[in-house]
Amino acid sequence: MSLQVIISGLFNSSAIASIGYAIWCASGSSFGATFSKNKIWDIRNASSSPSAGIAGMYLSAGLLWNISNNMISLDNTGYASDVQIWGINNFMSPASVTNLSYNSIYIGGTSFGANNSLGYLRNNSSILNAKNNIFYNERIGGFGSHFAIGSTNAVSAGLISDYNTFITADSTKVALWGLANNNLSTWQTSTGGDANSIANNNTGVTSAAMYVSAGAGDLHLNTSPFSVNRGQEVKQLLLTMTMKAEQL
Repeated sequence: MSLQVIISGLFNSSAIASIGYAIWCASGSSFGATFSKNKIWDIRNASSSPSAGIAGMYLSAGLLWNISNNMISLDNTGYASDVQIWGINNFMSPASVTNLSYNSIYIGGTSFGANNSLGYLRNNSSILNAKNNIFYNERIGGFGSHFAIGSTNAVSAGLISDYNTFITADSTKVALWGLANNNLSTWQTSTGGDANSIANNNTGVTSAAMYVSAGAGDLHLNTSPFSVNRGQEVKQLLLTMTMKAEQL
């Protein structure tokens, strides 16, 4: 099964604690699917409950998921609420496998509470193969932290990650490892991965310069080159990593 759709304009306008998501897989243990070339954006939640949230993809069942060439843009614009935000939230069992490649995930907006936000969150100790993705989180405010990637289970077995780009508002909070904030170097040591990945903050690489229109869900890269770390041009540096998303 392969889904190729544009999903936007989903709203929870009530105070009910709920999680809004574009794609949700919550039952079954032996199936899987390919999610490719989807554009997901403008999912919003007005609930003031700290257990409320929004997610581009919320996976809590299944055995094998291939997720590639997707654009996910979330910021909960218009609501001064304390919601959790995940580009992709993976709650699957340790035996499950997620192959994550050539995706561009953007998280923005302002937080008004203690909840965290993440481009990708791995729960439990499911197997993750994450390569050639861009995780851009410039969410600010509140008392929580805003990460590009994270794993609530600080177990490196089964986590294979490399050639990714991590951009955050705080370079000391590139990733969540268990309960600890990690910069790129610490994350590399903790996981044993991402040796060839790069990180920068959103002032060095602004979303306006990088994307055509992150707020409108258009995560195609702008054509003008700009610098990401060590003076390298991002268009050249990320050519093999992100141009597949341009096929959307």
